[in-house]
Amino acid sequence: MYHKAYGIIETLAPLHVGASAGEETGNLNLIFRDQFTQTGIIPGSSIRGRFRADMRQKRQLWLEKELRSRGVTIPDPIQQEFVEVLANGREANLTRLQWLRKGAAGKALNVSPAIDENYWYGSSADEGDTTEALVKFEYASLVWLPVFCPGQPIVWISCPRLLKRYKQITGLSHPIPKPINGEYPVRLNQDRSRLFF
Repeated sequence: MYHKAYGIIETLAPLHVGASAGEETGNLNLIFRDQFTQTGIIPGSSIRGRFRADMRQKRQLWLEKELRSRGVTIPDPIQQEFVEVLANGREANLTRLQWLRKGAAGKALNVSPAIDENYWYGSSADEGDTTEALVKFEYASLVWLPVFCPGQPIVWISCPRLLKRYKQITGLSHPIPKPINGEYPVRLNQDRSRLFF
């Protein structure tokens, strides 16, 4: 049994999906597109990664707090890498979270599933053994697109087709605003919050 849910994601900073080394981050012109509709999307894997990162931080903070309460000295938060000497004399590098997990295992601390990203979103590939996720993400459709506008800040635009599709998916009954034709620079100065084409 499963449940579907929809939500709205509002970005507070420029978004660039799939940036790799050497690429300019925050490039708003390269929008990831759905292969069939060619509309802008954010892949579900990117959304899941963001949720995993937020929950991982909560788990790390909880582990630090619990280990401190049990008398374990926690290094300064600036230290993110640790060296562990293995039984064969070799050294292994540990991330801060791996170091905390080892400390928690030594104190028999069990992390609540409520703050365990591996429980909700499946374990990540870098942990060796991937597991099935309880929460699955499909893609997010872009409704407002960022466009560079000379003499203006970045302008967010949409179109009736995207807004109709959004209404259909979410079941909302709000009317679609009428497009602004020709006078958008004047209108934009009066109301910078919305611009339609």
